[in-house]
Amino acid sequence: MKFTSFWVSAVVALSIQPCAHSSPAASVMPAGSGYPRTNIDATSLVVEASLNNVSEAAEQLEKRLKDLDKEMNRHEEFETWNGMFGPTAPLYGEYSPADMMSIGPGLSTDFREGPPLPPRQDVVDKDSGAIKETTARVTDALQSTRLPSGVPDNIKARWESLQSTADSLRRDWQQLNTLLQDADYDQRQVSKFAKQYRDDAIGLRDQCKKISQMLKKEG
Repeated sequence: MKFTSFWVSAVVALSIQPCAHSSPAASVMPAGSGYPRTNIDATSLVVEASLNNVSEAAEQLEKRLKDLDKEMNRHEEFETWNGMFGPTAPLYGEYSPADMMSIGPGLSTDFREGPPLPPRQDVVDKDSGAIKETTARVTDALQSTRLPSGVPDNIKARWESLQSTADSLRRDWQQLNTLLQDADYDQRQVSKFAKQYRDDAIGLRDQCKKISQMLKKEG
């Protein structure tokens, strides 16, 4: 009888032990859409990190292009006076414009834009070198990044558009470099093209952010 009681107790104890292959409690499950994690979820973090790096590089590219555009649009500045003036009492004969005193709002200093200044070659070289390097960082990173398998078609379509924008950036650099290699380049033409180049960089950055957000939702 004692043996029978012991055997029954052992069976009951074994029956309430957790199965080694059962799913973990909900409190220890990884965050996401479910458990186990999908193929998209397993690799999307790597892609998101790459896209974030590309976005940061694209932002640096924007700044460099803005600096180049600014260099192409430097002008001489002439100091001027503004305000209301009246003549002083002449001490010796007729008064001159230098003998005027302010009335009303008073004397203040202003600047008038003069003719354009030639770009400083050292600044242009520095900016163009940084533009080349940053463009390569952006395009190389995108070329080496692969989407996780199983992503929806809408993400694939955006990815193809992103790659097309990256190709545009490569062409932009080639065209800008060609313009700057001309010893007699037109500052206005370079400035106009720098703005177009910058728009492409902004568009690429926005596309990266959008794709990253979509991957997070899929995960």
